[in-house]
Amino acid sequence: MSDPAERVWAAFFERFEAALPVDDMLGWVLENYPTATERQVMAMVQRIAGRDYLIRPVGSSERRYVVAGDTWNAFPQRVAFKPKGPPPAPPLV
Repeated sequence: MSDPAERVWAAFFERFEAALPVDDMLGWVLENYPTATERQVMAMVQRIAGRDYLIRPVGSSERRYVVAGDTWNAFPQRVAFKPKGPPPAPPLV
């Protein structure tokens, strides 16, 4: 991997996956990258959403986040690895 951008993203995902499951995707990004710009935060969230993770909303209440001095409202998203292998067979009735 010779491209510096590829190395940065590889390090990002290594750190992110070490933290999985994450109960608040945006909260995790902001906690781990507090000086990130709005554009950088969006790029990180988009990269996470574009991967093959299990992403589900947590609760029904919006949270407020401060991103580069601006306030964002969003529903927390839980991120986890997808289970490996085929889904379990339904029970026989």
